[in-house]
Amino acid sequence: MKALNHTLDRLQLAGIVLSAAALMLPTVPANAGDEHGHDEESGGEHGDEIVFPPDAFAAYGITIATATRAPISEVATVPARVEYNAEAMAHVGTPISGRAIEILVRLGDTVQQGDLLVVVESPEMGTAESDLLQQRSMREAAASALEVARVAYQRAEELRKTNSISVTELLARQTELMKAEGELKIAVASYVAAENHLKVLGITRSQREDLLASGNVTSRYELRAPISGKVVRRELTQGEFVGPDRGSLLVLANTDYMWVMADVPERLMQRVSIGTEGRIVFDALDEAAASGTVTYVSPEMNPRTRTAQFRLAVDTRTLPLAPAEHGSAPEGSRDDHADGGGDEHGHEPAVEHDHGEEGHAAPPPAQSPMVLRPGMFAHVDIALQSSVGAEPDLAIAVPEAAVQTVEGRDCVFVPSDEPNTYKPAPVRLGRRIGSRVEVLSGLNEGDKFIASGSYMFKAEQGKSGAEHEH
Repeated sequence: MKALNHTLDRLQLAGIVLSAAALMLPTVPANAGDEHGHDEESGGEHGDEIVFPPDAFAAYGITIATATRAPISEVATVPARVEYNAEAMAHVGTPISGRAIEILVRLGDTVQQGDLLVVVESPEMGTAESDLLQQRSMREAAASALEVARVAYQRAEELRKTNSISVTELLARQTELMKAEGELKIAVASYVAAENHLKVLGITRSQREDLLASGNVTSRYELRAPISGKVVRRELTQGEFVGPDRGSLLVLANTDYMWVMADVPERLMQRVSIGTEGRIVFDALDEAAASGTVTYVSPEMNPRTRTAQFRLAVDTRTLPLAPAEHGSAPEGSRDDHADGGGDEHGHEPAVEHDHGEEGHAAPPPAQSPMVLRPGMFAHVDIALQSSVGAEPDLAIAVPEAAVQTVEGRDCVFVPSDEPNTYKPAPVRLGRRIGSRVEVLSGLNEGDKFIASGSYMFKAEQGKSGAEHEH
């Protein structure tokens, strides 16, 4: 009996342990898998694939390219600095003396060609306007005198035919006609000179016509913008006396294109040519990067630094710049992770894209053309021409915009086996050549890949990843 009770106690204890173990096991529903009925194994096989319809390619500027082997050049990194485009600058001065009574722009203002900048009150301007009106009057008077002399001469010719006047009288009328013709030529020349004087002063044809129509002398000289751009220098104040002896009162610069002046060592100067594309990294802009084209190579060399200078033109209308890391999405389409967004594994959070009412991407925010400022330091990665007799390397290179960072790895997006489906393919990168980057492995010759617009696939991949986590 005692042994039987001991056995029952052991069975009861085992039941309690089994019950506790059962409580620790997860409950698996009959239709195990995700909300669509896919099992975990199939979801893991295609979890990193993104479905992207073909009609969205044009809307987002997405292009597909084929990986090919092409000659790849050696790249040199050289120091550089930002300067204004000297071919798109204007020094605004006054050709007459006077007092600046109105200044309509401030330093840093953006102006359009033809905008009024400064009004100068000038006695010299009043004299020039008055001279034009006087010369017009003298021209009209000379024209009238000529007409009178012509009529008198014609009348004298008729009378001479009937011997009503003498030959001497006829010759006198002819002399008066020739004198009137000469005076009209002088009056016309004086009028043209007065008009040209106003032209030289910058008075437009419409302004001259208004002056002639009204007959009012204003003595106001208007300085207008010869080009569109920014006011980068202002060297006058209200009421200041100005004149042609001043080099410039205002300096305008069109900042749509800026120059980056780089210095290349003497040993490499023969391997840089016009038309070569370079990659520019700006130290003051958190290592932001842009591309530029070499438009000038100096024929001279600095004897002190033993370097030659070359120039790249940068289109600032594409700025603000994206971070220098490859594959950065353009401004306005990047995810906003400034607050350190992302999960504990470093994955980027899903992004809600505002596609608007018609399914198009929202326009990027307004961008300032003055991201670059003269004096900024930078360095340029420039592709060098092959040395004489040297065979260029052949390698696969893709646009930097094609490379994205997915879960800490460099990837390009390639088509999957399913239609309209794409997946990230990890790649190992090598040298940067201008706006392209060498692919050492992960992408073979002949493979298709997303060449532009890959940031959209990264955003969708992050979005789908977040949905699977939930």
